[in-house]
Amino acid sequence: MTTAFRVLALALGLGTIYGILLANQGDLLTIRQVSRYIPGGDAGLHLVVMGALMLFLSLGFEGSRVAGRRVGTLTLLVVMWLFATGEEFQQMHQPYRRFSLVDLFFSYLGIGVGASIAILIRRVQRWLGSESLP
Repeated sequence: MTTAFRVLALALGLGTIYGILLANQGDLLTIRQVSRYIPGGDAGLHLVVMGALMLFLSLGFEGSRVAGRRVGTLTLLVVMWLFATGEEFQQMHQPYRRFSLVDLFFSYLGIGVGASIAILIRRVQRWLGSESLP
């Protein structure tokens, strides 16, 4: 099941990058169309996308080894915080976009919620004694 979460994490990550590229090129209509269906609009979209990405990355890659080092929740949190911060700050240099502390806050909130859900799932797994689940 870990493989499924890895595939979902990679697909969501690529989709997020594609969405960022679309928005940077001025194709904001596509992003606005998607955000209309999310409670909270654009801020809600930041929460959902970053939260889901953090959740799937955590469930798929936590405990694996990269360059000989174990990937833990803290490592994934730092990577996601840097990604979210970099994504929001790069908007200052884009003609069709703007920097928003609200969006950054909701990205951080989503990352925290995604990490919390992943930690909760791992604890329930240990409590049930079923380490083979995601």
